[in-house]
Amino acid sequence: MITSALTNFSGVNFASMIPDSVRQIASRLWNSTKAIAGFNSTTREASRSRAVSLAEPEDRPGEKCGVFGVFSLDNDKAHLGGELFNGLQPLQHRGQDAAGVAMFTPDHAEKIIPDELYHGTGKSPSINKINRFPYLQERSKGKIVDVFLRAEDEDGVPAKRLTEGFSKAEASHGIAHNLYTTNKAKKSNDGREVDAVDSSGDKPVPQPIVMNGSGRSPIQLAFAFNGNIDDLAPLRKFVQDNSNDLPFFQGFSNGDNPKNHVDAMNDSLLMASALFINYKKTGDLKQALNASKHLFRGAYSILLMDKENLAAFRGPFGVRPLSIASRSDKNGEKVYFSSETISWLPLKATHIRNLEPGEILVINKDTKLEDLAQAKPEDNAFQGMKHKKLRNLYPDLLEALYFRHAASAREHKTPDGTVQLVPYARIRRNFGKRLADNFNIRQSLVNPKWKAKNTKTFQALSSKDKEDFYVVPVLSSGKYAAEGFAKQLGMQVYSLLYRNDGSSRTFIDDGKGVDQKHIAIKDPDLVTDNKGNVPGSQDRKRDINFVLVDDSLIRGSTSRSIVKKMKEAYPHAKIHLAIAAPRFRFPNFNGVATGDQNTLLAHRLYKYEPETVRKMEQLEKAIKGLQKSGNPNEVSAKQEELQNLIVNKEKSEFIEAKSTQKSDLEQADRDLDQRIADYLGCESVTFLSREDFNNKYSDEQSDHGMEFEMSHCDGVYPVPLSKERFDKIEESGVAGEPQALFEKDEYKLPQAA
Repeated sequence: MITSALTNFSGVNFASMIPDSVRQIASRLWNSTKAIAGFNSTTREASRSRAVSLAEPEDRPGEKCGVFGVFSLDNDKAHLGGELFNGLQPLQHRGQDAAGVAMFTPDHAEKIIPDELYHGTGKSPSINKINRFPYLQERSKGKIVDVFLRAEDEDGVPAKRLTEGFSKAEASHGIAHNLYTTNKAKKSNDGREVDAVDSSGDKPVPQPIVMNGSGRSPIQLAFAFNGNIDDLAPLRKFVQDNSNDLPFFQGFSNGDNPKNHVDAMNDSLLMASALFINYKKTGDLKQALNASKHLFRGAYSILLMDKENLAAFRGPFGVRPLSIASRSDKNGEKVYFSSETISWLPLKATHIRNLEPGEILVINKDTKLEDLAQAKPEDNAFQGMKHKKLRNLYPDLLEALYFRHAASAREHKTPDGTVQLVPYARIRRNFGKRLADNFNIRQSLVNPKWKAKNTKTFQALSSKDKEDFYVVPVLSSGKYAAEGFAKQLGMQVYSLLYRNDGSSRTFIDDGKGVDQKHIAIKDPDLVTDNKGNVPGSQDRKRDINFVLVDDSLIRGSTSRSIVKKMKEAYPHAKIHLAIAAPRFRFPNFNGVATGDQNTLLAHRLYKYEPETVRKMEQLEKAIKGLQKSGNPNEVSAKQEELQNLIVNKEKSEFIEAKSTQKSDLEQADRDLDQRIADYLGCESVTFLSREDFNNKYSDEQSDHGMEFEMSHCDGVYPVPLSKERFDKIEESGVAGEPQALFEKDEYKLPQAA
């Protein structure tokens, strides 16, 4: 039987590869942080057999950034280098394009850290001594360990240590950032690339961004944020109108005036500029943030610091996360900010709370830890608004699906008012349980005597028909949903897929297509033994059912590849796909790069039959190849052929519900799911409904759920978009037309005074 084959194959207990508990995950992460190295038990276990690398799926959207900050309340000589590294390193999964740190250090640091001791790896390592108040800044493209560590030998054994200047730096506060780029700097009017690291040509803008006043101005600020500002028009106009007050960005070429490049600045540079301009007018971080809030028309969490204060600001809808914690020990009291609670583990910090939507919190030497336990109404930048919608919490559903580390947690209020931290591993298991309740298959796939269109839930099948169903988690982000799914239905979980956790992640580049050079070396495969055999190969002729449980379905390229490999390995098996998320029909712009609606599989297959989509993909691939070969005539011919195909098939192949009756809308969705299954090459596809995703997901014993920002699925946009962007969004099947919720009075952001 396949059960015994999977369990004992090649001496590897595949059942033992089921994911560890959250406590074990946290322990592994803490050990890996101390060792400055990654650790993954699945990778180690699978390495006992010959396993082909299965990298992170290329159709995963990319989350923009992680932020981390620390303030030492009673010691301005604290060694914060290790604190900043240990707090930021667990956020590596939030972005791998670049990383950086900035610390304002007291005057005596000039003598403690001479420039010649600094061994940074980035383009702009510096200890700046403007006005006798130095700061230390280190930023570079690459992963966190590449930016902050240097290689050295310890008794002949390779090791990595924090750079000497970074580890010896003494300061009262600092901020750190790791970047996934969704909004790059563009070429300015003179054709040059504007970049906060080096204006000579690097496109990403690593943070933190350090700003200095011109001449002998004492103003110095450092800025980092997580999110995206889509509607940049009012922000850019403000900066252009006040360009005479712009700062000098640390890292720009000497003599390069940023006022010449306002037209090319991305959101982070424009936000930093606006904050500097308003700080110059007010001399106060909180006032500068309040004066700038109407310009930040997007989703964001911000860290901003001057010489004496560290401020945190969470956007009005709470789409982007930001939490606060503390630690008290023999070295004094420290306050921490982070995008995720996973940062508290290596620091042994105590979680205080999440920042409220719209809250501005300023930390300085006068701050008392007991004052941080509750948010104060006067700290909410939007508390004066007539309506309260701006202070409702709308976290991004993608955070819950897979961006957050499994050992990170969200706050959950119990019926008696107690606040508990619920690990995301548990949340995702509950997604899987909800999905299991809706798992539908055509019974003809199980028992030929049933009519083809007879569809029932799995629970309705006979015990005999249920015997040959096995759950296969799709990579690490889908494994917790798979656990919950399998437990709910009484199936066994087998980790047949493998990926190399040491490989870099690949993402959609804001609708511009997947990075093909990564896909070429990251094709999915199955765990095999040293003879190339897959588990259970002796039972390959049996009619078994594999249910691939994944956290989401974006573009479908990885899912199609996995289905193909499973079919090749098990020719007689039936492959089902169960997705622990709703259908992704609409683009998202809240710091997540899924900006091209026509790359989303659910939307594309709503408009076109699978065969038409395949023809489109073939033409698109041919066009890319011809563009590289430099044959403009052939490119034009293929582009015309593609355009004709789009025009001729559009509308005629749309899936339309017969009426607005619930049964007809559900049938239209089932028709779409069957198209998706046909395109992927599997027998069935089941999605978690929007209602089930939002309802009762957080705790097994509680009904207190949370409403998500789900514009990806329902086309309802509470966060402002530019008119140009919104007008391009198409209606998508039963989800209907996109809705500009941000234009309604109760959602409108404040305008400029």
